[in-house]
Amino acid sequence: MNSLYRIEYQNLFLTRSCSFALKITMANEEIKVNNNTYKVTINDQTRMYAMKLNRLYQQGFNDVDSFDEISSEISNTINNLLKHGLSPEVREEDMDGAVKQLLHMFDKAKK
Repeated sequence: MNSLYRIEYQNLFLTRSCSFALKITMANEEIKVNNNTYKVTINDQTRMYAMKLNRLYQQGFNDVDSFDEISSEISNTINNLLKHGLSPEVREEDMDGAVKQLLHMFDKAKK
């Protein structure tokens, strides 16, 4: 689905408008974690969360001292990824397995 958005903004010295096309793609699949089945939605938003999570994991791995600083950001990103990428709501005991499977799916899709 392609959508055309128009943005207009104004400040004291400049009035400008621009248009851009936004391509939104969705793929629907299912994963199974601990005998629970979840519908996976892959779109630009969930891809962004997966890329951000991979980046944060890499940052924490490369700089162990910074892990405490970014752990809340990792937690927020995981929650957003699961909220927007899976339905129904992921059970707490399934979160780790669901995140691993999602990241694997996104890594496979990149190749």
